[in-house]
Amino acid sequence: MNEQFVYYLAYGSNLSLQRFLHYIKGGEYKITGNYHRGCKDKNLYFDQNKPIKYFLNDYRLIFASQSLSWDGGGVAFIEEKENDKVWCRLYKVSLNQFIEIQEQEGATRNWYGRIIDEATLGYIHELPIRTITCQKFINVFNSPSKKYLDVIKSGLSETGFGKDEIDAYLKTLKLI
Repeated sequence: MNEQFVYYLAYGSNLSLQRFLHYIKGGEYKITGNYHRGCKDKNLYFDQNKPIKYFLNDYRLIFASQSLSWDGGGVAFIEEKENDKVWCRLYKVSLNQFIEIQEQEGATRNWYGRIIDEATLGYIHELPIRTITCQKFINVFNSPSKKYLDVIKSGLSETGFGKDEIDAYLKTLKLI
């Protein structure tokens, strides 16, 4: 059977390669102290040195819920919002890795239990684009912690966005 691949659309802390690799390879993420089991398939199917920048139109980035891993701050989710845009990074992963990433993120209704697939996001290089977010918002917005925002800033910078661009983008986000 041929391996199936997708592009995982990252928009929060997984913009950071160092952060994202813990979901693939496993191990302790030093910034939060959390241990991640990683995926069964630990292969990387993307070039670490060539990040793929992507803009998700008609969605917005919000911070909600509360994460003890991130000092009680909110974490990133996306929701539909006409004429808005989320800055993202794409990682090519196997379909099984995508499923395991979702499990590690927390595939529950109020965490990352909803998959947004290619029917909405489309394709790039003939591969489907998929991401995860929460099922439904309960309007529990919560500002992100400084360290969470720092990881997002670092990931945006790695992806090829300039400092001034990043600062301007972050100022447009709710609760910053």
